[in-house]
Amino acid sequence: MNGTIDATSAAMARQVEDGQRRAEALHDAAGDDQLDIGRQRGNQAAQRGGQERQQDGATIINVGSIAGETGHGSSIPYAVSKAAMHGLTKSLARALAPEIRVNGIMPGAVATRWWAGHKDKMHQLAGDLPLARISTPDDIAETVMLLIRSRSMTGQNIKAENGQTL
Repeated sequence: MNGTIDATSAAMARQVEDGQRRAEALHDAAGDDQLDIGRQRGNQAAQRGGQERQQDGATIINVGSIAGETGHGSSIPYAVSKAAMHGLTKSLARALAPEIRVNGIMPGAVATRWWAGHKDKMHQLAGDLPLARISTPDDIAETVMLLIRSRSMTGQNIKAENGQTL
């Protein structure tokens, strides 16, 4: 594969108490921030994609989450912002084709520093995984590379979650 890889990413999440997983979390400042950052990054990717249309083989990979499909995650605003990212992936795939492919990755639990001090919570959230493991950042990077290399895919949101949603 030739060319360069340019990326824009945003991750904004925080550990929340059980009460913040309820509907009122949609109306607090952190919930507003979560929704805004997802919208802003999606818009930036779309604008960049429009500027890069002339490049053969250009691709956008959006980072969603299984929380956007299941509605279960660190908070309601997080799940809602990821569901919006999944929809944006499909809409941009139609709008930017055939010059640019747009796909998304939907990770489940990933062992990162975000879980430091909360590993029990991560395993509880992940449940009994059929593959009996939690993904690593390298696992997610491999799936992103698969999406970049797969020239016949666009508009797909691919799960990388060890069977978490089965």
